[in-house]
Amino acid sequence: LAGRIAYHELGGFRLEDVGVDAWRTLWWRGGLPRSYGAASDAASHRWREHYITTFLERDIPQLGIDIPAATLRRFWTMLCHYHGQQLNYAEFSRSFGVTDKTVRNYLDILEGTFMVRLLQPWHVNIGKRLVKRPKVYLRDTGLLHALLSIRDQRDLASHNKLGASWEGFALEVAARAIGKRNEELAFWATHSG
Repeated sequence: LAGRIAYHELGGFRLEDVGVDAWRTLWWRGGLPRSYGAASDAASHRWREHYITTFLERDIPQLGIDIPAATLRRFWTMLCHYHGQQLNYAEFSRSFGVTDKTVRNYLDILEGTFMVRLLQPWHVNIGKRLVKRPKVYLRDTGLLHALLSIRDQRDLASHNKLGASWEGFALEVAARAIGKRNEELAFWATHSG
């Protein structure tokens, strides 16, 4: 019966859980407990790779989703290159070689499994050309780094997604600190910047 169940979203470690001084490790390794608590960065990276494989090959099919693991991994990896950017569905679908509908379906899967956050634009009709496309973020920066094959912090420091990685980390820390659901968060931008 309606109203007799409640849902609670469980994410990885929060900044409050690990302490403010550990922000760099949380950003680099992500909030998944075994990744964060691994004995070394190499062990953390290895665990994240195994986690991604298990998620795609076991967990997704158990949810009744029939998409080849290799296809969804390519999609997820390609999505990493859009991390922190406004998502143009038509451009993305052309690049991936599928329809807009398929892109939206795959995004729904990753968003529904809490792997991706689509941050919707905030807009009202005030006579300006406002951005109306969502921005896409991977919710765990450790997984972002693993999917981008960033093996250590030096690689991250010289990677072109350094700023976007930090932006995604800051978004997750802020969203969890204020306790807002994704539907309550938004960004605002104009086409002219």
